[in-house]
Amino acid sequence: PVESGNAETSAVPGPKGYVGKKNVPLYKDQNTLSTKIATLQKGLTIYLLETSMINENGELSDYPTWYKIQTNDKKTGWVKGSDIHFGH
Repeated sequence: PVESGNAETSAVPGPKGYVGKKNVPLYKDQNTLSTKIATLQKGLTIYLLETSMINENGELSDYPTWYKIQTNDKKTGWVKGSDIHFGH
């Protein structure tokens, strides 16, 4: 029973969050000049894969500036930190 529980949780990429703004661009890299993979709609469920604390100037920030996320349809890319919300 414990092993099957672990198998189920390992299928989820990371903590769940959601898109907090309308028409959020999903970028290939953590840069607004990189290729746009998709446009995400407000309220869409996403899964966190990685967090970046580096801002556009290459400096360390006090808060997450970019999140690498995955959508339910398996699209993976980067979104600005201010566009994603976690929790309720």
